[in-house]
Amino acid sequence: MKNSVWLTALLLLTAILGCQREEVIPEASPTPMVDRFVVVEDVVAGQEVVVAGSEALNLLVSYERRLPDGTLLEFKSTQQSLPQMLVDNEGNVWDVFGQAINGPRTGQRLTPTYSMMAYWFVAGAMYPGVEIYGAGTSSPVLNLTEDPDWDIPTDNLFWGSSWNAIPAIDNPEYLVFKQRDFLDGFFLGSKDLVIGTSINGAARAYPHAILNYHEIVNDQLGGEDITVAWCPLAGTSTIWDAETQQGLTTFGVAGLLHNNNLILYDRASESVWSQVYGKCIHGPARGETVAHFPMIETSWETWQKIVNEPEILAEPTGINFDYSVDEFAWYKSVDDEIYYGVDFLDPRVRAKERVHCIIVGETAKVYRFQDFR
Repeated sequence: MKNSVWLTALLLLTAILGCQREEVIPEASPTPMVDRFVVVEDVVAGQEVVVAGSEALNLLVSYERRLPDGTLLEFKSTQQSLPQMLVDNEGNVWDVFGQAINGPRTGQRLTPTYSMMAYWFVAGAMYPGVEIYGAGTSSPVLNLTEDPDWDIPTDNLFWGSSWNAIPAIDNPEYLVFKQRDFLDGFFLGSKDLVIGTSINGAARAYPHAILNYHEIVNDQLGGEDITVAWCPLAGTSTIWDAETQQGLTTFGVAGLLHNNNLILYDRASESVWSQVYGKCIHGPARGETVAHFPMIETSWETWQKIVNEPEILAEPTGINFDYSVDEFAWYKSVDDEIYYGVDFLDPRVRAKERVHCIIVGETAKVYRFQDFR
């Protein structure tokens, strides 16, 4: 009898506990998958800008806040997945390329800032005392040589190689990346960097892995003639309009470096141009500036979130380079390894830290990934 009572009580207790377990363990609700961005509204040399990005996505972009019609927009993050990025006070949704994809201004585009990613030491050398977002400026004392034939101080102008020793790509080839076509692997890893742009609705990516060996691509995209340039020593990327005041041209690698930054030459007049300054610094076109196209430098995996089945610069045929080998991998990780002299070495930030640099006239301001976590 005692055993029967004990068994009954045990069964009853088990049933009660089982019910309690069902009540206290709710069914998990799915977490929405979104790309979270930090948005900063700021002023650079009187120009109202918005800077948006994510350290996790290796992505920073910037645009002017004031529209051509005079409207000054206020922005915040959409907290949605790429390519969506910003929403404004009028209810417009803007993508990562600065194009309104929803709302009353659908189809309009924000004006991109003249900006680029760069290694900190280059920003500090090209714009001594440059302002750092949240940290102010410094006041270095410089004593540089002025050369009447050049628009730059020539103290730290060096020959890194000879004229055309690094071959620009003049007849680029492309492929459309579909994951199913590369199940055995692709020459780019998910964290490898690419330069991406969208011009008149056409998008294309240019991998650093290829540009390390060529530095310049003369191309056409969206009906525009463009020059894509990458400097592996300075960590700077730009996309220029190839239509200059001298006429339509293509560019080559001059072999000169200023503060370790790439100098190009145009094949129309053989004038030489500073990549960071975006202007001709010596030769017949001296003083002329170039127009630029909006550009994004980010990881290959993030670019695939922005553009579905993206078109990408393919490995050139007939050239014997192993593009899977990054010959600058060690250089990027060693701060005290800077090949050539610089006008000023600013110690406020680690030398090879990648920063987003906005340039307005003779003024620059940098933004660090740590502020976009």
